[in-house]
This record gives sequence, C-alpha cells and structure tokens, in this order.
Amino acid sequence: MFTSNRRPSQFGGVPLRFPPPEPISPIGEIYMATTTVDIRGRLGERSAIKVLHWEPGQPLTLSAEPGRVVVVAEPTGRWTIGASGYLSLPARLRRESHIGLTDRVLLLAAPDNDVLAVYSTAYVADALACRHPDLRAPKP
Repeated sequence: MFTSNRRPSQFGGVPLRFPPPEPISPIGEIYMATTTVDIRGRLGERSAIKVLHWEPGQPLTLSAEPGRVVVVAEPTGRWTIGASGYLSLPARLRRESHIGLTDRVLLLAAPDNDVLAVYSTAYVADALACRHPDLRAPKP
C-alpha cells in the first residue's frame, strides 16, 4: 500500500473526480457470464448455474420473448438441468427469443430470486444503446 506524508495539495496537477457510486442493484445480488450456444442448443457455461446451486435434474420453467429466455427453478418445471450440469435451450424457445445456434449470449443469474436470464447480443446492445445513445452506430 502506498502512503505518503505529503499533503494532497503538494502534488499539483488536476484533482481526480470520481463518478458517484452506482446504486445497489434493484434485483439484489447478480452474477454475469457470457457463453456460446452450441449446435445442440446447449449453453457452454455452467458457472451461472452453479451460483444458483442448481444440480443435474433440477426442474425448470423456461419462457421466451424476443431477445431473452428466462429460466426459473420450479418443482413442476417441464425442463431440467442435464446430467452433465449444462442447460439446453429448446428450439422453440430459441426461435421465440431470436437466439440462434452458435450465438454469444449474456447469462445473468439472480440467486436471491432463483432466476437465470439468457440475453441475446442484440438485446444487450439495444439496452446499452438506450442508456448510452453515444454507442449507437451512425446511420448511413
């Protein structure tokens, strides 16, 4: 750790201004990872599933809308975590969410809510562009 007996005013230069701290997430603790959807629809990343403490055979309910799939652990769920601990997205839900085979996706695990959200790259880019208009690509 760096310490000094000098007073800050002796350093000269421009004082650093830090941005205000980000507010605490409104959804509680979150864990994010990125992965690829393989040619069988399987997510190639298990860390988000491990954060949620979901084991192989865990019953799940999956729902889709354009840009995302939401996965919730429910005892009456129709789908499950596979024997090797991976989650596969059914073809119908991939179509509804516009998530294709070999696409990169963002996984967002919310352990406090026992929910996993799978976001398409286009969905994430659109959300960021809404918050940061300077990120939008110029129109030709």
